[in-house]
Amino acid sequence: MDELVGNHVSAAGDEARGGLSGEDIHSGERVAFAGHPSVGSAHAMLERGGAEPRDGRLVQECGAGMLNLRVDGAGKDRRIFVEAPKPKIGPVQASVIADVASALGATPSSDAPPLLVDVGPVWMVADLRDAATVHALEPGMAAVNELSESLDLTGITVFGRTGGGEADVYVRSFAPRAGVPEDPVCGSGNASVGAFLAESGLLDEIGSPYTAAQGHEIGRDGFVSVTVDPDSMSIEIGGASVTCIEGRISV
Repeated sequence: MDELVGNHVSAAGDEARGGLSGEDIHSGERVAFAGHPSVGSAHAMLERGGAEPRDGRLVQECGAGMLNLRVDGAGKDRRIFVEAPKPKIGPVQASVIADVASALGATPSSDAPPLLVDVGPVWMVADLRDAATVHALEPGMAAVNELSESLDLTGITVFGRTGGGEADVYVRSFAPRAGVPEDPVCGSGNASVGAFLAESGLLDEIGSPYTAAQGHEIGRDGFVSVTVDPDSMSIEIGGASVTCIEGRISV
């Protein structure tokens, strides 16, 4: 995911847990919350010694407020997880479902109809039942963009069950309105899928924590660990980060 994040250690941070403050700029727009910048910027700060977790915890401030991060392990074995903002969930009007099916080229499940999930970014989440259907999608981006504009969405995230293997579900996120026709691996989209599963009563079927895969269609395969507490609707996403480029910018 190509995103720019600015970070600094917050002097006002909770001394018991460590404090980070950051701002995510995505496709030229400031974003209230995005999972990969939250996890990746925490990774960068830990790598260069700019922050120190307390009892395995960090607190990061972003446009959505204060985020709790959990750090497991160190070095190459380090895994970082962020608790997404509490989701706000609403229905999708039945009259819109046909337009959604037309835009995607596949019909969402009628047993668990699409929902609108707001975790900072606002996603329409649709259950397409199986991963094969999700892989085969060739959505009409103009139609997805039009729906996103009319409903004031970030985009549409879809998922399907894998039936086994490294991941439990396969996810794709389409956000042409945000300048991202398809997001390689989307933290807020995966958090929204977790909220959808809890709200629709499907979490027991998938289990928690579960692993989501994403990005194969655009050559950027990734995996996200998702933990959902259906009672509190607390959703934690995360996994491993790898430093690919190091450098210094003088301003």
